[in-house]
Amino acid sequence: MINFREMQDTEEDYRLLLSWFSNPEVFRWYGQEDFPDGVSLDLVKEKYRLRCLRADAVTPAVIEIDGRPAGYIQYYKTDDCPGESDVWGIDLFIGEDDFRDRGYGTAILNKMTGYLFQEKKAGKIILDPEQDNKRAIRCYEKAGFIVKGRIGEHQLLMVLEKNMQGSIVDVCFYDEVSDSLLKYAVIVSRFQGQWLFCKHKNRSTYECPGGHREPGEDILATARRELYEETGARKYSLKPVCVYSVVRSSAKGADRNETFGLLCYAEIYELSELPAEFEMERITLFTELPDAWTYPEIQPRLMAKIMETVSL
Repeated sequence: MINFREMQDTEEDYRLLLSWFSNPEVFRWYGQEDFPDGVSLDLVKEKYRLRCLRADAVTPAVIEIDGRPAGYIQYYKTDDCPGESDVWGIDLFIGEDDFRDRGYGTAILNKMTGYLFQEKKAGKIILDPEQDNKRAIRCYEKAGFIVKGRIGEHQLLMVLEKNMQGSIVDVCFYDEVSDSLLKYAVIVSRFQGQWLFCKHKNRSTYECPGGHREPGEDILATARRELYEETGARKYSLKPVCVYSVVRSSAKGADRNETFGLLCYAEIYELSELPAEFEMERITLFTELPDAWTYPEIQPRLMAKIMETVSL
């Protein structure tokens, strides 16, 4: 479960930042510019106190994963894109080694960008990673950011826009809706501690198991049927997480269409051979989330929701 806790003007939070900046991997990419002569508790307080007192335009937050402090994130309205309004910036790092390379970075970004688009009405969100920070760039690309240019000599300008190719695709979440509205089920799945994804016979991309509801079918029966047909899962625990919807509309807000599905989580204990009569070619296990999504505007949001709400 992913949570953002606003950083406070307390010794505990400053020492938390100090411990992360003392990690060579964090300091290399996020500390050297601010603390060229080395980091100390006094320097951390000097840098972040106004933010913690809400006397600065930057909002600082501690990233928590399953209740544990895991890293730092901040967001702010920016004028780094001249002539454009409603542009927001994000900076973040994972401070704890055991939360790296597990897909959390992308999920954290998806949660924050969703918040900025929906609550702050951002039109564009930017990041400015160091050009040699390949791990961060790959994470940002998985969350949908695209390299658009450079900032200075060593940083890239990466951009995520809500308006893509003249249309807007949004993913919304609900506790419940009328059962009659649920048209499909998607099952985010894990097997032996790894994420499980499917590859369709006619695609080169990866997707979560799931599919359309058949007439008269209970929606949980849809989830169980699709999980078997697309993964060969025989023994598993399956639980509904929430209702989600995909909203598509034109850039001007016309022709709005919203469709609903049930988002589930499955912990798979035993797999049989993949049923040959259905459309999936194979299943693949990932420690990190894949780069090539079948539905890149939708699936990362579903993954972020699972990682936000389910203890893994």
